[in-house]
Amino acid sequence: MSITKKADDMPAIYRKNYLAAVSGKASPRNAIKAFCIECMGYIRSEVTGCDTINCPLNNYRPYRKAGDSDDS
Repeated sequence: MSITKKADDMPAIYRKNYLAAVSGKASPRNAIKAFCIECMGYIRSEVTGCDTINCPLNNYRPYRKAGDSDDS
């Protein structure tokens, strides 16, 4: 699937950040946000509740609750 097609198929609210990320123009923080949103099917609450601890970006994921820690 092309980047353009993928962008056209995603919710418009996430499109600008995604296109910046894939073109290398996004900040690292926004690139991680684009990755996490896509990974969780464009559902922001799923990013907040993500418990995939084997993801290398887990500790950097956006939309974390204050005091949220993956430490057991």
